[in-house]
Amino acid sequence: KDGTDNLFVTLGPVSVIVGIVVAAISAGVAVKWLVGVLGRRGLAPFGWYRILLFVVLTLLIGAGIIRINPPSSENTRPPAAETSTNR
Repeated sequence: KDGTDNLFVTLGPVSVIVGIVVAAISAGVAVKWLVGVLGRRGLAPFGWYRILLFVVLTLLIGAGIIRINPPSSENTRPPAAETSTNR
């Protein structure tokens, strides 16, 4: 399609399989930890965090420090075309 190799070609199948296994194990550990935290403390800390985040972001947006509108079209440029030096 775009001339690039897939992960198996670039990294080799062993690296990809090891990455998948490590990601699955770390996801399992993270989920087990989070379920334990929620069992002990409930959802209240998460709710307070979300409220605090809302207040902080609202203040930053109101002060103009953070903008949420997309950039104007005159400031955006299409990505540069790749040039090949091998002929």
